[in-house]
Amino acid sequence: MTPEELARQNIDIQLEESGWVVQDYKNLNLGASLGIAVREFPTLKGPADYMLFIKRKAVGVLEAKPEGVTLSGVTEQSERYLENFPEDIPHITPLRFAYESTGVETIFRDRLDIDTRSRRIFSLEHIFPTALGGKKLNDNLFKTRKVCRDCNSKMGLFVDALFLKSFFVKGSMSNDYLNYLDFNDDKSTLPFIYLGKNESVTHSDYDYCDYWNWAGGSRIFHFHNNYFENFESLAGGNPIKHKNNKTAGEAYLVSSTNNLIWIKKLLLSFKEHFKYAKRFSVNIAIQNENNILNIPSTQQQSIINSILQVSNGTQHNKIVLQNGFEVRFLAKMALALGDNL
Repeated sequence: MTPEELARQNIDIQLEESGWVVQDYKNLNLGASLGIAVREFPTLKGPADYMLFIKRKAVGVLEAKPEGVTLSGVTEQSERYLENFPEDIPHITPLRFAYESTGVETIFRDRLDIDTRSRRIFSLEHIFPTALGGKKLNDNLFKTRKVCRDCNSKMGLFVDALFLKSFFVKGSMSNDYLNYLDFNDDKSTLPFIYLGKNESVTHSDYDYCDYWNWAGGSRIFHFHNNYFENFESLAGGNPIKHKNNKTAGEAYLVSSTNNLIWIKKLLLSFKEHFKYAKRFSVNIAIQNENNILNIPSTQQQSIINSILQVSNGTQHNKIVLQNGFEVRFLAKMALALGDNL
């Protein structure tokens, strides 16, 4: 079997799994199903690998190429077939949809899109999240490409994150890290434990202050504006916003140790966990190596003073819990693993 034959075999399987009926042109029967993918359909510029029909009308084309081919270079071929479709055969005007696929990678373009361009529509999904060691697991069982790019992104945000960033799982994972902490490895860091929204300190630029704890009692006051609907129960709110320098907010470190070895590990962990936020030290003078800390402005120094006043007192925190936070995650695992098995 040639690489292109293998690609077409995989594409046939994926089309059928998506609900299309795949036919050869010589056996054409557009009434066989709602969606028909016709192999080697003739156009005025030669046969298209697959012409796609819905309700007996042509709607788009799919070009098959061997794995490894750069699909962006195939778009002109798809365009040529769409522009030279036989006028006497029912079709939507214009023919909108162009797919290029190797059976492993697929890109898609809607010609009526205002920003019309080819986009990848399938992407690698780690069924068992990388945060839980997913990269170490068997590829055939614990990974899949049968997920569109947009769905994959949404699953990460509304399924995996809902589980991984819940109060209980986040705390358990942070404690487990203690078993693997290596003081001789600067890449080995210890996560902070999320203890909810703090109500003891306010900041004029931010609506929320998260309170995080570290080994031995060191604390972080993290100010941001990233709690939105659907993200109230996630530790820190919307995780995407924390990966942007403009929306990651400000984080203030209160150290509970004078041990230089622990301080070094604390600073490395502080930088890693609040990578995109502005970072400040509240109660210890630290030589700013590796740009771990920012120099506070007058306003930020005022926040530092406020934290100093309350940091050793009773903290009033609010934790939002979502019932059944694990259900979506377990359902995704069951569906994906069941399909792979």
